[in-house]
Amino acid sequence: MNRNKYIKLQDEGSAWTHENEPYQIMLKQFILLIRDNLPYIKPDKFLDMGCGDGWGIKEWKKYGFDVSGGDISEEKVKYAKEQGLPVEVMDIEDIKGKYTAIFCSHTLEHSQDFKKAVDSMVNALESGGRLYLVIPIEPKDPKQWNPSHTQWFSDKSVLRDYLMDKPVVIYWEESRMRDVEEYWLIVEKK
Repeated sequence: MNRNKYIKLQDEGSAWTHENEPYQIMLKQFILLIRDNLPYIKPDKFLDMGCGDGWGIKEWKKYGFDVSGGDISEEKVKYAKEQGLPVEVMDIEDIKGKYTAIFCSHTLEHSQDFKKAVDSMVNALESGGRLYLVIPIEPKDPKQWNPSHTQWFSDKSVLRDYLMDKPVVIYWEESRMRDVEEYWLIVEKK
């Protein structure tokens, strides 16, 4: 699929987070889990990759995190900038800069190549940095009902096995249920 067609597909098919209550509930749970239950160093360079319209950035900031955002959708980035949020157009497969933490929720399944996307995020982390991933585990190919899901994870082991060959430690993982099973994963770069 060519890049323009891919970007158009993501513009049309990805959710606007300020309109998506289930995503908002999940994000609040994840933020509280990180803040209250896990040992962590508060990141000074935190990226919300796949930030959409920036709703999540506002939520992270409520809890004291200093977060910027990146998304492939120029339309959503424009909306977020109009809200005064620090966002830029960014491809998950080609992240520029270095970060102490990257949060990526319900975005990896929208990438053109999840391996390139994971490598890009891991490479963008500083040593000791953390990648917080949330991906849906879907028993049936979601492209039938959401063509913007260009990658499909039917089993969490696919992603975990790919990460095992990287210079990272899988720090924590858990599955949660909402309307779909989610795989929550924290990866720390060595």
